[in-house]
Amino acid sequence: MSKAVEGGENPLGTDYVLAYHATLHSGGQPSVGRAAAAGSYRLWTRAGRDSGVQRVTFGGQHSADEASYLTLCAAVDDMLDRILRRGADPAIFSAAVLGGNQLVIRQLTGEYRVWAPTL
Repeated sequence: MSKAVEGGENPLGTDYVLAYHATLHSGGQPSVGRAAAAGSYRLWTRAGRDSGVQRVTFGGQHSADEASYLTLCAAVDDMLDRILRRGADPAIFSAAVLGGNQLVIRQLTGEYRVWAPTL
């Protein structure tokens, strides 16, 4: 994350910046394959408001891609809730999404097709 975003400034020019990261854990250790999933995200607004780090966990066994999508969905739900609580229309806001899972990012931009029914 850039220091400009962390400092409250939004260098991307969007109303919101959403950064997320997801991991798999098996017995408390990082894992690959299918395992318990957890994630974290943070939201910044153009006005410099910062949600702080929000942590989420998901029951069941998940792949890394599923964990990324679940974390991203939780972050988007939170962002929408914040907008709606202010009585605003979410359609008028822009958002930049920052994440480390390039497959998910490319699927979101339409560069890659989503094949897995669980995603």
